[in-house]
Amino acid sequence: MPIPLGVLAVAGAGGGGLTATYELISTSSPSDNTSSVTFSSLDTTTYKHFQIRFLVRAQSGSGGLVFRMNGNTGANYFNHNLRANGSSIASGNNLSRTSLYLGNLEQGSSTGNFTIGVLDILDASSTNKIRTIRCFYGTPDSTGNEVGLISGAFNSTAALTSFTFLFESSNTFNSATRISLYGIRG
Repeated sequence: MPIPLGVLAVAGAGGGGLTATYELISTSSPSDNTSSVTFSSLDTTTYKHFQIRFLVRAQSGSGGLVFRMNGNTGANYFNHNLRANGSSIASGNNLSRTSLYLGNLEQGSSTGNFTIGVLDILDASSTNKIRTIRCFYGTPDSTGNEVGLISGAFNSTAALTSFTFLFESSNTFNSATRISLYGIRG
């Protein structure tokens, strides 16, 4: 039984059981040379989980794409990653970071390639536990096209108020960038 676009069957391949509908909340298409993209005034009363789908191009050069919650720049982000580029596989972890690392954009400019990904923020409405994050991404890399999986956490139980995408370096977004925020009702 086919699953309609935007609907996730939770209880197995048979299509029965629980379903969740992804509702588009907002899409950002920043202009050239924008340094960050922020989604604010998050509705954690209506939505239990959030998903962010991104298609990002750096304006020029390279830079690590990163993600922050609530504008928090403290060393409160932790993640494990697994990545492959067609000729090698690597893994690692980042402890006590000031942001969640989402991959390196090595080919910028208007003719460069995109980094694409899906980032899930689980139990976003909870103020009793730290937030769990997972991200699947693909990005151009100097040694091949890299794909990766990141699992991480934001070490805070504060109510979520905002999500921000930016670069670790002074790089900026190209106007071809699209970042969309979806909510899943509780």
